[in-house]
Amino acid sequence: MAVRKGSPGRRQAQPRCQGRRRSRRSNLRPKRKINNYACFARETRSYDPSMEGRKNIKAPKRPMSAFLLFCQEYRPQLRADHPNLSLVQESRRLGAIWRGLGKKEYERFANLAAQLRKKYRKDMKKYKKAAKKMSLRRERVAGKRRREEVEEEDSDDSEESMDD
Repeated sequence: MAVRKGSPGRRQAQPRCQGRRRSRRSNLRPKRKINNYACFARETRSYDPSMEGRKNIKAPKRPMSAFLLFCQEYRPQLRADHPNLSLVQESRRLGAIWRGLGKKEYERFANLAAQLRKKYRKDMKKYKKAAKKMSLRRERVAGKRRREEVEEEDSDDSEESMDD
């Protein structure tokens, strides 16, 4: 007969603290020295809240691969034939069908994907050209503002020197 670990006469130890203990140290207390890499990482990977949610919606989307185009076409048919399949089972079946696809069918999806890639590259060139124009325009405006600020400071300095 095997001996049970938790015999009825002994209480099993319970964990002492439920949850996380709070530190007695102040959050304002300086931490230890930062090495060079950590300093670099903090500067380059710092969070910029002004950039949050600023994905450019005008940028062209990447094209689908041949397999994804195949799945987009065959998935509704597979769901109609087998409505009780889970997503994983469905994906496995699509993969098996894709591997058994004939050369002619495969080339149809590959050609369609190639056309979409070509269109994407063309759209990206156009988008990058427009983005470059916009950034140059922003730089000019920012430079103009800076020059105006410098001119205002210079004019303020010259007026003060005349008063002396």
